Amino acid sequence: MINKMIPNRYKQKFSFEERKKESNRVKSKFYDHVPVIVQKYNNDDIEISKSKFLVQKYNTMSEFIIAIRRFMNLSPDRCVYILLENNLMLPSISDNVSKIYDTNKDEDGFLYLRYSNEACFG
Repeated sequence: MINKMIPNRYKQKFSFEERKKESNRVKSKFYDHVPVIVQKYNNDDIEISKSKFLVQKYNTMSEFIIAIRRFMNLSPDRCVYILLENNLMLPSISDNVSKIYDTNKDEDGFLYLRYSNEACFG
């Protein structure tokens, strides 16, 4: 059985205009950061204590994944996978966040990512 992706709660909570205004405000104030929304892929995934992030453009995805793990209550034997919400592909962990943002940002100016976790060797 394939788990279905849960609806985007951030998009449900805020209108397009509110999201666009917020992303523009953040980008103008923090020009070297990108606004990112991280939500779980399905209901089986572990909760994250925060979903809205400002990520420095030059950070790699691997650095961002390490940061995300800090907001989860994960044991060391759990792996975190980050998916691009627009196509459910795994982004290259060696790419800068700015590259991924430029090619995958939503029309509202946010980059939407989904996370999933799984048991792995530790």
